[in-house]
Amino acid sequence: MIIKINGQSVTCENTIEKVTDSITEVLNRDNAIAIDYIVDGNSVKEDLSKYLSERLAEIQKIEVITQTVKQLIQETINSAYAYLKNAIPQIRSMASEFAMEPDGITWQSLNELLEGLNWLIDSMERMNALKSLELIVTDYQAWNQYAQITYNLIPIIKDLDAALRNKNNRKVGRILEKAVVPAFIMMENKLFGLITIAFQS
Repeated sequence: MIIKINGQSVTCENTIEKVTDSITEVLNRDNAIAIDYIVDGNSVKEDLSKYLSERLAEIQKIEVITQTVKQLIQETINSAYAYLKNAIPQIRSMASEFAMEPDGITWQSLNELLEGLNWLIDSMERMNALKSLELIVTDYQAWNQYAQITYNLIPIIKDLDAALRNKNNRKVGRILEKAVVPAFIMMENKLFGLITIAFQS
C-alpha cells in the first residue's frame, strides 16, 4: 500500500497497525493533524481504522490531507470570534422576543443558538487537547480564561433546557439576556486579544 502525506510517498505493509503507525509518525514529526483521507480516490470522513478493517485487502493508495496545528488553532479562534460577534445582537433580540411572545423564527433561532453553544464547547475542548497549544498561542492565560468561560456555558445550557421543559418563555429570555450575552461578550473580548496579538512563528 502507498501512503501519500505531506509531499512524500511511503510504502508500507497492508496491516492496520502499519498504516496508522506510518501516518502518525509523519503527523507527529510535522506537528500536523489529518483532516481528510482520500482512499483510492474516495474521501473517508469516518474513523480510518474502522474503514481499513472492512476493506484493507483491496486498498492500494491512501492520500492524507493534513493541516498544521497552528493553522487549526488560528482557524478555530477566528471562526469562534466571528460567530460570537454576529451572535450577540441576535441573542439580545431573541431575549426580547421571549419576554413577549416568540414566533417560529424565534424558536428556530434558539435551536441554532443551542447548536452554536455546543459547537463553542466542543471546539474549545478539541483545542485544549492539543499538546502544542501552549507553544503556539502567545497569551495562554487569555486562552485559559476563554476556556473557563466556555466551560461555564454548560450549566447555562442546562438552565435553558429546564426553562424550555417548563415552557417558561420569560425565564428563557432572562437567561439569554443575563447569562448568555455577558458570557459571549467576555468570550469575544478574550478571542479578540488572541487575534490581535500575533501568533508565535
